[in-house]
Amino acid sequence: YEVELKIKVSSLEDVRLKLRSLGAELRWKGIQEDTYYSHPCRDFSQTDEAIRLRRTGDGSVELTYKGPRRGGNAKIRYEVNIPIDPEFEESVRSFLEHIGFSESFRIVKKREIYLWRHICINLDFVEGLGSYVELELFSPRSSGDEFEEIIRRLNLKGERTTRSYLEMLID
Repeated sequence: YEVELKIKVSSLEDVRLKLRSLGAELRWKGIQEDTYYSHPCRDFSQTDEAIRLRRTGDGSVELTYKGPRRGGNAKIRYEVNIPIDPEFEESVRSFLEHIGFSESFRIVKKREIYLWRHICINLDFVEGLGSYVELELFSPRSSGDEFEEIIRRLNLKGERTTRSYLEMLID
């Protein structure tokens, strides 16, 4: 299960400096382009699911299914990620289209991924939305309570949300 919480921030630089002072490890930095798909027989906005194809600046490609949310202080949902050889990206897109899926939305973001203890801290600049800190961990038993310490240490005071970037851009 993926456990996730986003916090709106005015400056990613302030958070970046605090992360470094805490000894957080920068794991990745680059551009992510997410293409979301819809299907005529299934309304993902009603079922609270998502199918996404992600391409990153380093050339990697990943197909993701996100299941419906469970309750808690953070967004908790089942997630399956399938790495795709970049050579087969167009074949995967064609496959999705041939079984009825169509591209519904594209999101581009600049992302830095830090690791602090067992929490991924993503510094995101999302085109059309601005700057967010996304806290994320993968655990079948977490409720997101583990995020409170890093929120306090980073002095994150902005609005918290469990909504996806896709939901925010559609609204």
